[in-house]
Parts: sequence; structure tokens; C-alpha cells
Amino acid sequence: MFPDSVIAQSFSLQRTKISYICNFGIAPYLKGLLNNKIIKEEELVVLFDEAYNKDLGMKQMDIHIRFWDGDMVKTRYYDSCMMGQATAQDIFDQLIAKTAVPFRKIVQLSMDGPNVNWKVHSLLSCHIERNCTDSGTLLNVGSCGLHTMHNAFKKGHDVSGWDLGSWFNALKWLFKDSPARREDFIKETGFSSQRRLKMQTHPSRLVALNLKETDIMLSAESIGIGFKTKRVLKSSGASPKDVLQLKMERETLWLPWCRSCRKSHRLTHSL
Repeated sequence: MFPDSVIAQSFSLQRTKISYICNFGIAPYLKGLLNNKIIKEEELVVLFDEAYNKDLGMKQMDIHIRFWDGDMVKTRYYDSCMMGQATAQDIFDQLIAKTAVPFRKIVQLSMDGPNVNWKVHSLLSCHIERNCTDSGTLLNVGSCGLHTMHNAFKKGHDVSGWDLGSWFNALKWLFKDSPARREDFIKETGFSSQRRLKMQTHPSRLVALNLKETDIMLSAESIGIGFKTKRVLKSSGASPKDVLQLKMERETLWLPWCRSCRKSHRLTHSL
């Protein structure tokens, strides 16, 4: 974990002792930093989920906090609790006991869909209305706000006709079980192979669009597949991998044709 530290490399502890240090030494410090951070925020989202813990033989409820930090949204683990009975009142009581944040700042409760969780939502809404007179009601965007946003995005790109679902599926199979391709991708883009590590170079350059580069300013009509290719590919039963392979051949087939069309086609497309 710490290859650049001589002290860490020679550090050795038994499993129970290092667990004690993490639980009663490091964890309270990190939680204190998180509390100091979220107290300064004006709006928070509380997330909770329960699952059976096979090792302890009890139901474990994990609590997370989501908030704005600068120009991005962050979700941080906050606390966990073990329960035997897990009625709506039990879950609500644990949320009150474990969540040391001003309830007037909570704008949404994110959860999964069982009826017991909707009862928790109702209990928390009533609690906020009674005790926080300067707060509004909880936003209700469905049980899981993340799923709602994902579905909204999916509906949006379905209407736009971008066909991102097939594209992402093809990308998955392009890199699946292919360490050589993943290595080449990481080498060329500077992306880290570890999901949770900071990217080696800023990933925004992958989606940045420089409108001064006229070579990439092609209208939707001039770069469209055309000739009912999409319908033909669908009727032929071509796999997403085959479709991706066809699109990868644009360097030798499509781009020369697109450049030749620049003389007679409008190159700027209003988004």
C-alpha cells in the first residue's frame, strides 16, 4: 500500500490489533473531518441501505452522505449499524442516532424500494416538519435518485438517437478479457488502471470539443451513416462488436469521404 515509505514497509501488526487501531483511532479522525465538511454545506442527501451480514448473522445498515464539493458531487461513507429487528421505526431511530447532521439541510433520502423504506421516508419527513420550521419538505424523486437520473439520461439519449447503449456495450466487449487493449488504452490516454485512483491526466480532454478545429466540425447530415446502414446492421444480426469494428474503419473509409463533402456541405452543426 505504501511502496515509497520505509517505515510503512517494516510496519507489522496482528489482524485484531490493526482492526482496533482502524476502528478507534483512524475512523473517528476521518469521521470528524467529514462532519466538519458537511456542516458547512447547505444541502445534503442521506443514503441508507440494509443487507444481511453473514459473518455477524445480523442485518447491517450502511449510511452515506452526498453533497456538493466545489464543482462536483461527492458521496462519502458515514456510518454503519447492526440490527436484529428492522422495522421502519427501528431504521428511523438508527438514522436519527447515527446521523449527526442538521436535519434541516437534508433535501432528499435515497434508498431502495421496499415499502418499509417508504415508511422511513414518511417518518423522516414528519420529523423534519415538526422540528425544523425553516426547512422545506423532502424531495421525492423516487426511492433511488441515482436510478432516476440514470433513467432520465437513458431516455434523453434514446430520443436524441445517439445510440449510446450499443456504443458502450461494444466498448465493454472491446476491452473485456483483453489486457493488451487495456494496456494500450491506458498508455495512450493516461488513464489509471485502478478505478478509485486519481487519473494520471485530466480526462476532460477526451470529451473536449474545440470549435476552432474545422476538421471536426461536421454536420449531423455529413457524418451520418446513411444508406439505411443502421437498419441493415440491425436486420443482419450484427453484434455490437461488429458495429464498433465498422465504426473503427472510419479512418480509411468515412473520413476521406467526409472531407470531400466539406466543399458542398455545411460543416458547423448547432447543438
